Amino acid sequence: MSNDERGATLLEVLGAAVILGIVVILFSNLFGYSLLAGKRSSDLLDVRGVAEQELHLARAAIKQNGQTPADRTVNGLFVDYSLTVQPPTSPPAGRTQSEAFTLQAVVSVQGSPRWLTVTVSREGA
Repeated sequence: MSNDERGATLLEVLGAAVILGIVVILFSNLFGYSLLAGKRSSDLLDVRGVAEQELHLARAAIKQNGQTPADRTVNGLFVDYSLTVQPPTSPPAGRTQSEAFTLQAVVSVQGSPRWLTVTVSREGA
């Protein structure tokens, strides 16, 4: 072999191309996952905003007439209200914790404390 080599061998070029391909694939997967995580985070913020709004609405309804509003749909989200003597330990029937976002507050109904639970979930979830 001579000392004046001026280029890369075919094997070196192929090795570099494989390494570059692996790096590109890894970064494209990471980018895709970050987009999914961003979408999920945005959806969760929307659901939480609806839950907070509905909690305030339910507290006002209880203060005014002693009852929760009827269950309803808001922006494509199902809102379930419950008023109990003891804190509930699970989401409403048919819903799992991962499918629902729940907020709770203690309210006074005719001088007695009650647990108000507002659960927001996707319709059909």
